[in-house]
Amino acid sequence: MKDDLEFGRWLSDMVPEIDRSASAIVASGAQDIVQDVCVMAVLRRTEFKTFEEFRRWCYKRAHWLALDELVRQSWFARESEKEIGRLAAAENDPDRLALHRAIEQLPPKQQTVVRERIEGYLTVEIAERNGIKKSTVRSLWRHAKQNLVIQFEGERDET
Repeated sequence: MKDDLEFGRWLSDMVPEIDRSASAIVASGAQDIVQDVCVMAVLRRTEFKTFEEFRRWCYKRAHWLALDELVRQSWFARESEKEIGRLAAAENDPDRLALHRAIEQLPPKQQTVVRERIEGYLTVEIAERNGIKKSTVRSLWRHAKQNLVIQFEGERDET
């Protein structure tokens, strides 16, 4: 990239495209995604050599953030974190078994984070207990939720 002025033009050109890309996936929250992509892009502005490289990066970030938002909206509209805890503690709820089977299918680090969240630990506490960064805990939790949506729904369909 040549200079900040050129980057500003690139970013201005991409904002409507990022908005359209995010809006195609999520009905609400697209503006937040646009803002998040713009902030990330500004922080990484020196890494982009060409507009095409920048454009691809923007689309990829917008796509993944929109998918994260879609998962959050659809999953947590139905099943809140309290509901996950309730299911984990319920004795005779058939969804409890499906949830536990889905948790068992997660990668080990994600399992640890999910179990500790269910036990009521905060992000900072999980990070300290496991010797990892808070951002890693948040990332593991986000990916675990995405995986649980897929696996838990599959488990529920089988029962």
